[in-house]
Amino acid sequence: MRYAGFARNWNYEQIKGWYEKYKKRLAKYGSTEIQFIIRLKKGTLIGESGIGRLRANWSCRNYKTPQDKLVLMTDVKLAKSFWNKRYGTEAMKAIAQYVFTETDADLFLVPPHRDNVPAIKVYEKAGFKKTKGIWYGYHMIYKMNKKDFEEVYRGAK
Repeated sequence: MRYAGFARNWNYEQIKGWYEKYKKRLAKYGSTEIQFIIRLKKGTLIGESGIGRLRANWSCRNYKTPQDKLVLMTDVKLAKSFWNKRYGTEAMKAIAQYVFTETDADLFLVPPHRDNVPAIKVYEKAGFKKTKGIWYGYHMIYKMNKKDFEEVYRGAK
């Protein structure tokens, strides 16, 4: 979590407290998010991913989303004991498949920190391409559009 900017070394009660506030915020303002809980086939919880919808003409520093397109953004966070075991790549591929088969998204973005080489490798293996965009701080913007998805995932189920 050192690259996420929050939640470092949180204990169970802190995570639970954050989640309760998150649910209240959704109840008050409505949701433009989809939250995924990542688990192994045997049920072990290993991480999460929250997909958020970006408003029309969203921009951040030197990157601007295309006008009149549905753009979603996410990342994947796994418990440390599950790093470097291909779970992140597998989860990101499943999430990308969901985005382009179950939503009307035209573009899917991920914002890894420039120093988070393992995350960058996960996103690249899942088919995301680096843009020249910079998000806040030292986060870059990687993208996948519908055409990229269809080329990479053709025949995948």
